[in-house]
Amino acid sequence: MAQRTEAYPVVLRMRGMYPRDLAAYERHRERVCGDNGHCDPKRKDDNRQLLGSNTWAQDTWDKIQDVRHANHERDLNQLRKRRRKKDLELAIFRGPRDPWRPTRHGPMREIILTVNKAWFDEDLIKFFNETGPTREELFEAHAKEWLINNFGDQCVHARADLDETTYHIHAVIVPLYASKGGR
Repeated sequence: MAQRTEAYPVVLRMRGMYPRDLAAYERHRERVCGDNGHCDPKRKDDNRQLLGSNTWAQDTWDKIQDVRHANHERDLNQLRKRRRKKDLELAIFRGPRDPWRPTRHGPMREIILTVNKAWFDEDLIKFFNETGPTREELFEAHAKEWLINNFGDQCVHARADLDETTYHIHAVIVPLYASKGGR
């Protein structure tokens, strides 16, 4: 009879996000609002940032505003250069626009990476007082590598949550591109 082995696939959830969601995301990260019943307050300090700065949310908001205004200024200059007075008046009246095409899901993505809790629980490194990386440490290293390889600088934030039932990683992807010309 063949021995059955348990497979624990990596779980990846990707959800759309708007810049206006950054403040709520940060409040949840800090555990100051929302349903925190599933969080162990004694382990909050175990959560750690993996990628990005401590001011990543404000930096992201500022970058979006900078791109909005730079795109608007470039569009205005092109309209002036082409002597499109009516279009220039309309563009000035309209003001800067968001640097992405409108979608119902939002231009940014929140990613959650994890594995079934049982896979982490079966790690016996600490139980046997052995040395070496734990499953959490291995998972974290591979997740960071995957985020960097697939998203590079567009991954503006990643953190490991250890105060919840199952270890998991949150990340935020912001694909910002300056427009190439007039719209």
